[in-house]
Amino acid sequence: MTERSITQMFPKPVFKMSQPEAEWHNENILEEISKLEFVKNYGNVISKNNYILNEPQFKPLRDAIQEELNLVISEYYERPEIQLYITQSWFNINEDDDHHPSHCHSNSFMSGSMYLQTGFDDAIMFSDPSINFRINILPNSKYPEVRLPVTKGDIILFDSLIYHSVEKVKRKTKRISLAFNTWFKGTVGNPNLLTELRL
Repeated sequence: MTERSITQMFPKPVFKMSQPEAEWHNENILEEISKLEFVKNYGNVISKNNYILNEPQFKPLRDAIQEELNLVISEYYERPEIQLYITQSWFNINEDDDHHPSHCHSNSFMSGSMYLQTGFDDAIMFSDPSINFRINILPNSKYPEVRLPVTKGDIILFDSLIYHSVEKVKRKTKRISLAFNTWFKGTVGNPNLLTELRL
């Protein structure tokens, strides 16, 4: 008798926090976003300022994100002595038929998105193109995708090397999100094994 099994190895976590009643996504914040200069991006537009969370009017957004980063690094990774801090940050606006192609973020430990305005059935797409890099064995060069629904008040955190995108859809409401990258401070590694790194 032959027994066969499949083991799914090395899952990658994606963290989702929903705060539909939070103060940080209010009309004042949307008004401040409307005053910003935006430039054309791949399939959508982004704020010209890509260190936007350094601006004082967006401190409530930075504080909300930092709180979630602190929880993830201390509780999930169990490394309370390490601090994740936000590096670059920028607003994205997607209107009718806009999209954003699949990509990942280099020079970042963990990336994320914060949703300040969404439309019906909005989502972020995650994919793993590595499965199809070696040989195109799947129909139409497709690779596995996970569609994660998002709505106003959500914060999504994920490993910066995970590929993600925004699908092209018909919209009646602008999708306004904030994207950000992070790095870490602290000491990692083992000095006796000559792997210590102090940042």
